[in-house]
Amino acid sequence: TDLSQIEKLRPFADDEKARREFMQIKYENKVRLAKYIKEHNGIEVDPRSIFDVQVKRLHEYKRQLLNILHIMYLYNQIKE
Repeated sequence: TDLSQIEKLRPFADDEKARREFMQIKYENKVRLAKYIKEHNGIEVDPRSIFDVQVKRLHEYKRQLLNILHIMYLYNQIKE
C-alpha cells in the first residue's frame, strides 16, 4: 500500500524462487476470484485467464467509463 517501499523489492526481481512464489500467490488469488464470481454471479471463469478488475468506485471520468464500456462490449461478444 506504500508505493515508496517498492524499491525494496528490486533484489527479488531476478530471484527465480521468489518469482515462482509470487506467481503461485497470484494464481491462488485468481482461483479465489473465480470461485467468488461463480458463487455470486453463476459464471464459471478460468483462473488462467487474464482478469481486468476495477476495485474502486467508477467516477464520471471519461477514461474509466470508456474502459468499463469496452469490458462490457467484450463480455457480450464472448457470450454471443
